[in-house]
Amino acid sequence: AKKAFDSALALAPDSAELQHYVEACATEAKALNFLRSGKDALESRRYGEALRNFEKVDKNSVQYDDAQAQGRDARRSAANTAFTEAQNLALSNPAEAKAKIDEGLGYDPENQGLLALRDKVLSGKSTPNLPKDEPPAPRVIKKTPKVAKLVIDKVKKVPVEPVAVSPGTSGGDLQSNKAAMIAYRSKDFGGAASAMQSFAKTQKGPAQAKAQAVARDLEEIRNLNDKAGKVEANNPAAALAAYNSAANIDRRIASGALSSYFSGKIGGLSKGSGPSRQAGGPRDAAKDAQADQLMQQARDLIAKDPTRAKVLCRKAIALYGKNVNDPKAMAAFKMLNSIKGHDDDED
Repeated sequence: AKKAFDSALALAPDSAELQHYVEACATEAKALNFLRSGKDALESRRYGEALRNFEKVDKNSVQYDDAQAQGRDARRSAANTAFTEAQNLALSNPAEAKAKIDEGLGYDPENQGLLALRDKVLSGKSTPNLPKDEPPAPRVIKKTPKVAKLVIDKVKKVPVEPVAVSPGTSGGDLQSNKAAMIAYRSKDFGGAASAMQSFAKTQKGPAQAKAQAVARDLEEIRNLNDKAGKVEANNPAAALAAYNSAANIDRRIASGALSSYFSGKIGGLSKGSGPSRQAGGPRDAAKDAQADQLMQQARDLIAKDPTRAKVLCRKAIALYGKNVNDPKAMAAFKMLNSIKGHDDDED
């Protein structure tokens, strides 16, 4: 696009409109590079680097809102990871745990989990986050010696069937591990898996195998959720399959703790999964929903910030690429030309 505008500008060097679009192309190219670098750093849990890249995206870029959303996700993930690490260190190394808490609060000062844990660490009342399974206390039968002996003899004659432990078939380990469950409910699946791996190291035999299986399930949910998020717009069918698989694992290991999250994702994609003929072909439901959201934001800003409203309209148009006759693109274009502001141009 920039090459095309450069060529046009060479023919009409005094055109302010062409100059505007040349500069806009340069802004978008830089924004795209910052956004890609930020997402790569976020996937590798380099949260500080990710935030620095997201914050470099120009506010006039059509990718600015995406960068802001990614930045919020990075701060939340960084705080949740810091919470998990700090809780693991709370008993063995309070000083290092305090440093981790301060690091997490630097990303998310209002994180309630970190604030509560900081108070516990400072007061010296922090509790272990990786509890071992304790056997139930023996039941005391208060009988006379003769009756007690008869009861004990009777109990000894009752055969006890061994209970087979199937790793990863219930949510027991996840739900009893506070650090893993808090991270999981915050959708920090990597942090939850890390906490479960630490928990597994404290176990032996079948209990250890079960904890390790749950950790693997958490990693699988993380992979499925990341995959679905990346392909929602251009491959909703694949995203729907990934979210369904993640929801099945959630029901198995966490008794559906995130059922509302996954059902929301699945429901949104399912509504647009069937072909509905508009403008001569099947619609992309995810793209249409994003365009509607952008146009609604633009409507809300027309009076108080017309420049920003126009940026949002252009972003909605850009979703449809070269298909300028698409009804959604045409509606956004019409709105764009209806907005009056100090930087009016002939859009």
